[in-house]
Amino acid sequence: MTPATFHTSDGSTFVLARPFPSPSECALALARICRYAGKTKCFWSVCVHSLIVSDLVEERFKLAALVHDCVEGITGDIIRPLKVPCLRELEEQVYYVLLRQWKIPHPDKETIVRVHDADIQAYEGEIRTVAPDVRLPHFRRPNPKVEELTRKYMRRFRGPTRESAEVREWIKRFNQLKQ
Repeated sequence: MTPATFHTSDGSTFVLARPFPSPSECALALARICRYAGKTKCFWSVCVHSLIVSDLVEERFKLAALVHDCVEGITGDIIRPLKVPCLRELEEQVYYVLLRQWKIPHPDKETIVRVHDADIQAYEGEIRTVAPDVRLPHFRRPNPKVEELTRKYMRRFRGPTRESAEVREWIKRFNQLKQ
């Protein structure tokens, strides 16, 4: 049986049994993947979402927050209702291999909780700003900081340079936090 293989935009070949894409290749993929399966008012990338989640946590959790959705740079963004248990398990396995490849420590329980809370805050802010206009009474009012960050990134990352600007910001932050 041949392992799963595909080619990346930088010309390298990704084989599931071999090293995963580099952080920069992953950032590029995240910048090209729209959240919510593309059902947004404007293009809203997983890359920007990751930057916001990183902005919402304390310094010691920022790297874990930045890379929390990096698996999606390999698998794509699959909407929550479709994430069955076996898919969640696969994503978790890929995530831990990715962390090992990038020499990032596995997050402890506190880190997981903090990043998850920031992820939910970012999600709720996105629902109010970039998601389609629908009434979602079950969502609490997002933290004003989240809405402010969402709007800031909406202004900052738009137009023909959006993708490259997002990738540069993600890589810059990744390298700073990794040191």
